[in-house]
Order: sequence, then structure tokens, then C-alpha cells
Amino acid sequence: MTVLPSSSLAADDRPLDLSCRPDLVVRPVSSRSGVFWRIKDPVSLRYFELTPEEHFLLTRLKPESTLRQLSGDFANQFAPREVASGELRQFLLDLLENQLVIRSHHRRAVVAWGHPEASMTGHPEENTRRAIGWQSLLFHRFRGINPTPILDVIVRLLVACPSGLRRAMFWIPLALAAWLLAFHPVVGGWNLSGGFSALTFPAWGLMLLLLWFCRAFHELAHGVACRWFGAECPEIGIQWLLLSPVLYCDVSDAWLLSSRASRIYISAAGPLADLWLAAVGIMLATSLGVEPLRTVSWAVSLFCLANTLFLNGNPLLKYDGYHVLCDLMEEPNLSDKARARCRGWWLSLCLGLTASASTAGRVRHPTLVALYGVAAGIYRPWIWGTLLIGVAMGISRSGHPDLGWIVALSLIAVLLMSRVARLSRNLQDPLVRSQVDPHRAWWTVGAGLILSALFLLVPLPRTISATALVDAPHASPLYVVVPGRIEMTKPSGVAVLPGEVVARLSNPELMRQRDRLWAEVGQLEFRLRSYETQRLERPETSPPVSATRESLAAARRQLEEVQGDLERLNVSAPREGILWPPPWKLPHHHHHQQQVTNWTGSPLDTANRGCWLEVGTLVGQIGAPADLSIVLELPAHRADLVQEGQVVTVVLSHAPHQTLRGQISQVGLKMAESRSPDLGTGVGNSEGGPVLARISLSHGGEALQLRDRGSARISVAWTPCGRRVLEWLQSVFRPMPPVPASAGT
Repeated sequence: MTVLPSSSLAADDRPLDLSCRPDLVVRPVSSRSGVFWRIKDPVSLRYFELTPEEHFLLTRLKPESTLRQLSGDFANQFAPREVASGELRQFLLDLLENQLVIRSHHRRAVVAWGHPEASMTGHPEENTRRAIGWQSLLFHRFRGINPTPILDVIVRLLVACPSGLRRAMFWIPLALAAWLLAFHPVVGGWNLSGGFSALTFPAWGLMLLLLWFCRAFHELAHGVACRWFGAECPEIGIQWLLLSPVLYCDVSDAWLLSSRASRIYISAAGPLADLWLAAVGIMLATSLGVEPLRTVSWAVSLFCLANTLFLNGNPLLKYDGYHVLCDLMEEPNLSDKARARCRGWWLSLCLGLTASASTAGRVRHPTLVALYGVAAGIYRPWIWGTLLIGVAMGISRSGHPDLGWIVALSLIAVLLMSRVARLSRNLQDPLVRSQVDPHRAWWTVGAGLILSALFLLVPLPRTISATALVDAPHASPLYVVVPGRIEMTKPSGVAVLPGEVVARLSNPELMRQRDRLWAEVGQLEFRLRSYETQRLERPETSPPVSATRESLAAARRQLEEVQGDLERLNVSAPREGILWPPPWKLPHHHHHQQQVTNWTGSPLDTANRGCWLEVGTLVGQIGAPADLSIVLELPAHRADLVQEGQVVTVVLSHAPHQTLRGQISQVGLKMAESRSPDLGTGVGNSEGGPVLARISLSHGGEALQLRDRGSARISVAWTPCGRRVLEWLQSVFRPMPPVPASAGT
């Protein structure tokens, strides 16, 4: 028989001064594992599951209760099972930490449980309020209205509809949208960025209004589903999320439903509504012919799909998909349990601390919970970091890079404040410090320093990507010097001789000028002969012979110029070689009217016969296979890393399984005339514009095709990871370069 110390006996007989909170909502819930008691905290909106034994102890708590009385009551209720004093103390501490019980004198109660060190950690409510206060700068809810009357009306209308009609209204748009995405040709050929660039201010306002409607429809779907299954929906309002207002709907009472399927339907109602809206948007985008409405429909559908895949429907974030996963796994507070297990494993590995039991409730699937914790620990920083960088980058690109840095650092500080405060509070706890393994702690510090040094100082191999284009810098371009309509062209790829006509144009206006000038010259010649005869026959008269002779000379000069222009309508080859087409010209739409340009593709195409070519239009190029080479387009912020002699690997689109190797031969080239319009519009070495570099291939040059595009990887100097991160941040927060006034001419 073990005899306990007198101090322990005295502690077991002291009043705990604890009682269950009267505002807690407690409901029994049946599951495959048995009957559990689900508790809702109406203040923090957190949910807990207690076993029948834990629920019994919670209900027996009174201010005058002692540990010995609770142990005796437990033994009488669940005989022959007993509960040890240590287990009972830990359970009560968990209840206190989760604020499920109330007490009058915190310090005296904790000492009564035999944990005097715990009294030095401060008041948990004060720490929680401080952490919530910092995070409310980014995440805060404003009280809204009670939508129950409106939701009940919608539910009654849905009940009145036949079930077959309800299913058809939901599934038919989804099926049609899936078919359109798979087979409709407009979907694959639509350019989102081009559509956005053509939007006017009213179209942007319409799109923002529709996006807000989508969010309202999402939250309304949650509320309707909640009322459909009999749960309460007390509030719908606005919450402050990442410096932007969004709607929210309080359907937290769904956790009190005994049916797991009902809870899953309520949680999934919002993502399903987003998918339905996306399907409707896709159908409108493929059927509408008005370009602004079509672009807005595409934008709304993409927003709903992205919101479902990356935010609300993703179970790794604590939104709708997360609650669905909690019900499927029967793990309430899954995120808290996973975080507790990962934190315990990390503290045990680094500091030698023994992992304590999770205060979020019983863990039914330890392995799955741990895997979820690892996945969520990777995905959540990535998605929130992406959103924060996007906000800060938008500010920087608008011309305020310093403000972008300030906003980014401020948001990161607010997000990390609660975690840093909790870590500091734990390290200040004498009980925690006494359990730290000093050897393992020093090993952790040493490993951290070594990894930091490797990250900041040790250079690693590095490659940068670039856009590759096959051009012909030494080929002879063929330009239109006199505007006209296409009458005849040679097909591209044929061999031509010097002086051979490649394209023949016609200009009716020049032909009319030539006929008019011919007639004018004839009239002036006849008039000049008449004046000269008159002067010989009647010398006393003075006909304007000299003036007429000058007018005739001017008319003949004009006639020669027009004749020369008509001859220059024939575009001839200046050298022997192969006729290559010019850069491909895509049809484009003007911003204010739907008008297609005169010709598309290549002027050498048969379909462009009869189209008008302006002065300066590139008809084609004459060159030889030896003239072909590869030019690279480099981002301006990485051009200083590229030097002559560096190794380059290129993969072109016409031969994706063939890798070409070469070296940088020139850096900082000027724009070539034959450059593809798919590349940037800047010039080499201009501020913010692309920089061009040319490479010399070691093999495979005979297989090049003019204007073939592809990707290239350049092996640059080895660089530490820390410097790469710094360069990336500098490129993210750099302002957009000003657009030159002549960029569009």
C-alpha cells in the first residue's frame, strides 16, 4: 500500500473553487465510436467532445468540490473503474485552459491542485485577449443581423419545389460547364489578360458587384442548409479579413446536430454554391457575344473556382472544407489537435520536453491527425504568404515600394505576434525550463546556426530561366515602301533569286494619279506647241511659253515619281535565299468597337489576298539556314547575372524532346527587326525592360526553324540561398517601369 505525503492528502481535500460555465451548450452526439457529449463555447465559438466519464466529472464540479470527492463519485458511477489524482488534476487544468470552467481565486485553486509553478505563468484570459487583440487587426467580425426570417422563407420555397427539379437545377449547370470546359473551342483560345485590359470603368464596377454577390450567395447557401436541417443561424454580417471586408454567416450551431451527414451538408453548402456559380459563369462566357460581359463572366467563374480550390473548399485552411474533414474523421478541433501533436513532437525533438495531452479533445486517429498537421503547417504559411505578398506587391507596383515593404512587414508581425508571445511565455515558465534537456537544447542551437550559415553563406548551383526565340539577324528584310493591296505573293519557304518578285501590290489611287498626270502632260505638251507656233506666227503676242514649259516639267517629274511608286509596289528579293514569313500577326479588337484589322497571320498567306498593307509592313525575309540563331529575353533585374561564356540549355516548341546546348556569345543586344511580338516590347538595357542575349550552339543548329519559341536555362554563378531570397524580394517590391510615350506607335 502506497502512503501519500501529507501535503498531497491536504491538497486532495481542499475545495477546488471550480464550476462548469452555465452558458455552455451541451448535447449528446452518437458516432461509430459510441455516444459523446459535444460542448459549444458560445464566446470563442469552439467545440469540444467529452466522453461520458469526462462529462460526468464536468457536471459534478462545484465550488466546494474536492479532488477526493470527485474521485469517489467517479468510482461509484463507473465501478470498478477509478481515476487517479494526477489524471484528474490534468483534466481540470485542461478545462481551465479551454475556459470551460469558472473560478473565483485562480492562484489558490491552482496551488490546491498541487501545481504552484503554474501560478507564475500569468492569467490565461489576459494573454488570450492580448493575442486576439493583435490578430483582430487582420481578422475581426462585426455584428450583423439575424437572417432567420429570410432563410425560413427560402427554405419553404425549396420545400415546395419537387425534389427532381431541385436536383436538375443543381446538376445540369455543372454538367454543361464540365462539357464546355472539355470540348468548347472558345475556352482554350480565350485570353484573360487581354480581356481585362479592354474593360472599362463601368465593367470593373459590375465585376466587383458580382463578386460581392457571389460571396453573399456562398454565405446564404450555408444559412439555408443550416435551417434546412433544423439548426439555428443567429447571425450574418461582415468580417475584416486581410484588410478587406467579406461576408460571414454563423452556422456554428450545426456542430450540435446529431447527424454527421447533416453537418457535412451544411459545411459543404458554400463550396457547392461556388461551383454552381462558376458553372453558370462558364455557360454565360461561352454564349455571350458582348466582350465586356464575357470577360466579367469568366472572371466571376474563375474567382468562384479559385475560392473553392484554394480557400473555402480546401481542408488545410479552417474554412468549409476543414469542417467537412472534421466530420468525416470525427475529429472536432482537428487543427488544434494536429498543432498540439506537431508542437509536442517538435519540442520533444529540440528541447527534450515531454509532449502533454492535447487540450482540444480526444484524438481518434493519431497518424492522420499528425499528417494533417504537417500538411497544414506547410500550406497555410504558403497561402497566407502569397496573399500578403500579393497585397504588398500591388502597393509597390503602383509606385510606392517603401509603403509596400512597410505593409508586408507589418502584416507578418501581426500574424507572428501571438506565436512569439506564446513561445516567450512558455520559456519564462520555471516548470518548462526545468524540464528542458540542456544537451539537446545546445544541439538544437548549434544545428540552427549551422543551417543559417549554410543558407546565408554557402553558394549553390543556380540557373535562371529565359524565353528563347529563333531569329535571323543577318537575313534581308522585305518591307512595304508603297502602300497597296496584295495581288500576288510567293509561298513562304521557297527559294528565290536576286530581283525576283516576292509580292505584287496594287494601288488604285496611284493608278488614277498616273492616268491624270498622263492626261495633264499631254495637255501641257499640246498647249506648249500651240504657244510656240503662235509666237512664231505673231511675234507681237507674248504667250506664256516659259510658264507652260515649267508646268510641263513639274508634271513630268510628278509622273516619274508616280511611275516609280508603281514600280516599287513590286517587292523583290535583294539576294538569293529562302523566303521566310514575318512574325505572325494575331487578330486584335479595338477597345471601343469590334473592328478586326485588315490582315492577320502572314502577308504571304493566300487568305490575305486583297488586304491592304501599309508602309513599313514586313512582308518577309530572305536568308539562308546559316543565318538562324537563338536570342534570349532576360528579365532586367537578372540581366546582371548573365555573362558571356555561360552554359545554356534550350528546348524549342517544335522539338520538345530535344535539348540544345550552347554558350552566351553576346549580352545586351538591341531589339532585332525580326523579333517576335510574343516577347516584351522593351529594348535592351532599358530600365525595367527585357535584355537580349544571343547564344552560339555547339550542335543542333541545322534543325532550327525561324521564329520557333521555347525556354532556356542559363547556368550562372553559384549563389547562396539567402541572396536569392533577397533578390526575389527586391524584384517583388520594385515599382513598375514607366511606359514610354511612343510605346504604342
